[in-house]
Amino acid sequence: AVVSTQSTGALIQISGRAARNSKGKVIFYANEISKSMREAMDETSRRREIQIAYNKKNGITPTTINKKIPEPLNPESASSNNSIIEKILSSGSKTKSANDIQAIKKEMQIIRGKMLKASREMDFERAAQLRDFLLELESML
Repeated sequence: AVVSTQSTGALIQISGRAARNSKGKVIFYANEISKSMREAMDETSRRREIQIAYNKKNGITPTTINKKIPEPLNPESASSNNSIIEKILSSGSKTKSANDIQAIKKEMQIIRGKMLKASREMDFERAAQLRDFLLELESML
């Protein structure tokens, strides 16, 4: 990340993001160390000492999280209504038949279920994508 005159909190947040990877590093490039940089480095060191002590006490070896890559978010992957939803989405028509409306509502139920499942699994990024797609379908009604 390119950082210029950031607050201490912002620098700590950026550093924390890098710390989520077991081989993550933070490198500040500057002509001189600013007050915010010094405070962020001091706070990061303080937190690192606490974390190392906690890990040692509890026998924890830090590792990087490996998450599976989510399935693509598109109407085709959602349900068997894919061709109907695809047709409705691509037509852009304001008028919907009763069958179209029924297909959209059925698709919304499926998407809502997937969204809640993703949320329960704490996959909030996927849940948000599904929510956005749900809102798009809802706007079609």
